[in-house]
Amino acid sequence: MIISFSGLDGSGKSTHVRATIDYLRRDGKPVRYVQMHSLTTHKLLGKLLSLISSKAADRMRDNLYDLKHRSPAKAILLRSIRQPMLILDVLFVICRLNWLSRVKGQLVICDRHLLDIAVQMRYLGLCGDWLYRLLLRWLPLADVPVYLFLSAEDAFARKPEYPLEHFQSKYNLYQEWAQARDLILIASAGFERSQAAINQAICERLTDCAEKSVR
Repeated sequence: MIISFSGLDGSGKSTHVRATIDYLRRDGKPVRYVQMHSLTTHKLLGKLLSLISSKAADRMRDNLYDLKHRSPAKAILLRSIRQPMLILDVLFVICRLNWLSRVKGQLVICDRHLLDIAVQMRYLGLCGDWLYRLLLRWLPLADVPVYLFLSAEDAFARKPEYPLEHFQSKYNLYQEWAQARDLILIASAGFERSQAAINQAICERLTDCAEKSVR
């Protein structure tokens, strides 16, 4: 089984990931932690570039995240490079996570998932309308896709190093996913209450899987 945690910066993903891992291990479950960004081709390319030239790696990162000074021509070039890489990301992540879950028999806990990569690319202007709509409808999700809901204003209060517009834009994108797909919506309003809801959702899904395997 694959369990993922998605949501805005400041929604508590990493905190709930750690708590969920502890909860499942106390119950004797074999757990594997995966950080989604470590599986992307963009991350791998950045590591390779940093071995050759740290300046080149920094320049690549700056080109991706500098939205204000990005020319239309540069945006088209970045999009033409990053969109095919996203297809590779999807294929690799699906194979990797399913191997850990189905073959190794582990409960895989993901800090973020493919939908977070899609949201990030859309936010950065690296994902065209047609591809984003396709992903919104068909992108594979985790078996337990937890979406930690937090308003843009609350996220900004927790992470003031980012501008409010950053959270507002991403909030709208995450809401699109929540409306289009069957995400497990957990309000990020108090750790204990949120974690209890997460534990219950996981237990229900584990029970469903056990019943299906018996049949």
